[in-house]
Amino acid sequence: MLARAGWNADDIAHVVEEAARAVGDDEVADRVTTAASAVGVQANGQDVAGLQRARDAWGDEVADTLAHWLKVRTLPADKSVGLEDRVALEFAAQHANDLRYVTKSVQWMRWTGNRWQEEPTTTFAFDEERKLCRPAGDARAKTVNAVTILGRADRRIAATAEQWNANETVFNPQEEKE
Repeated sequence: MLARAGWNADDIAHVVEEAARAVGDDEVADRVTTAASAVGVQANGQDVAGLQRARDAWGDEVADTLAHWLKVRTLPADKSVGLEDRVALEFAAQHANDLRYVTKSVQWMRWTGNRWQEEPTTTFAFDEERKLCRPAGDARAKTVNAVTILGRADRRIAATAEQWNANETVFNPQEEKE
C-alpha cells in the first residue's frame, strides 16, 4: 500500500516496523523486508499488496489509521448492493470526466485534456477497475469483468455513436490548420 502511494523503501520499512511492533507482530523482520521490497516489485509492473493485506495482518485500527494518513478511499460497505455494483459506481464517479464507452463500436474513449481519443486497448478501464477491486477485497478476473460491464453501462460513462458524432467540436475539437 505504501509502495502504491509512492513511498521509498526506507520510509516503508520504518512505518511497517513501527506498526508491526505496535501490534505485537511476531514477524516484524519478514514484514519489513517484504514491504520494503514492494517498491522494486511494483517498479517491475507486478501487483503489490494493499490495504486489505494490512488489515489482515494488523487489524482494522492499524489499517484504518494508515488509510487515513494516506488518504486512501475505501468503498462503503453497503450490504444492500453487491461488491461489483459498489466498485462500478466508484469507478464511474472517478472517471465520469475522462472516460466514455461507446457500445456500438465496442470502444473506450479517453479525455486527453483537450480532446477525446480512442483508447488504443480496452485494458485501461479494466486495469483501473482492478485497482478499485483490490481494496474492496476481490480482484479476481470474473469480478473485475463484472465491474467492467456494470461500469460501462453507467450513464456517466456510456455514450452512443450518434451522441458521440453529434457535434465534433464538443467531443473532438479539430486542431487549427495552417
